Amino acid sequence: MSVTTKTGDDGKSRWSRLHQGSGVPKWEKIEVDKDCDLLEAVGSLDELQAMLGVVKLKNIMIGAPLTDIQKDLWQMMGVLAYEKEWNEVGDRIEWLEKEIKEMEESLPKISEFVLPGVSEVEAELNLARTICRRAERRLVALSKETGSGKVDNSLLIYINRMSDYLFILGRVIL
Repeated sequence: MSVTTKTGDDGKSRWSRLHQGSGVPKWEKIEVDKDCDLLEAVGSLDELQAMLGVVKLKNIMIGAPLTDIQKDLWQMMGVLAYEKEWNEVGDRIEWLEKEIKEMEESLPKISEFVLPGVSEVEAELNLARTICRRAERRLVALSKETGSGKVDNSLLIYINRMSDYLFILGRVIL
């Protein structure tokens, strides 16, 4: 199957997902505008996932946790696009909070704004953090649009903690 299908040339995106509504699960076709809130949210998560890949290339010591976060982002995209369940999200939030706390304990208190650019990896982590914040804003917009609870609050908590994690990690990596 070719990557070039030409089905998106009209500004629409299409995919199929298994609908788990009442009764027997069935496949349904989804079609949305490419600039809809759903694709904006998923696209921002995808961009964040790619940026974390760039950061991993620069610092192998943080590769494993960033790989785990990239896998978390896959889960989030699946939850949004395919209405999948992500049962481990609570555990992942706890992991982020534990990591943040441990890293913060080794750092001096912040008394002023931190300007990115002390090192290449730190600057890239701050860029990843800003992409993460944009993804968070897109998730909030999506949750307002749907009003049906499509964006579970745990996803918003996770993405908020992730931006904190990336900020603190950038300070540790200096």
